[in-house]
Amino acid sequence: DYILADNSERERLHIKAVPVSFPQRVVRAPVPWHDRYQVAKQSQEEGLFITNPLMRRLQNLWDEKYSSVRIVDLNAIRNADIPLASSDFEDLIKRQCETAKTLLSTQWLPECSELFVTHKSSWAHLVPTTANQPTMAVEKFFC
Repeated sequence: DYILADNSERERLHIKAVPVSFPQRVVRAPVPWHDRYQVAKQSQEEGLFITNPLMRRLQNLWDEKYSSVRIVDLNAIRNADIPLASSDFEDLIKRQCETAKTLLSTQWLPECSELFVTHKSSWAHLVPTTANQPTMAVEKFFC
């Protein structure tokens, strides 16, 4: 194309007319799975929230600060004076559960709430704007 733009080169090569260039087109035959693919793609876009940035932040929060939290600490049970009476064992388990519950409700849950507030743009579009709109998208996000 560059050589054909120069008149002297066209004369030297004995080219009288420059062919008109046509845009390249890609023609694809219909495929039987196209409709199913489109339905599956739309379903994933509407219901797959693992790729949402907020989910990654929540996972990072858990991994960085709370991954070692256990509702029942087996090491404490192993280090207890064995044999334990069933009532003592039950008390030990209840205390451990209460400790984990307190930690999660006073520290982890507020930190999660803060992430939801600071990254509202990641999920706010799922919340219905009027009372008669379906809440299915936001329910899927939180369940």
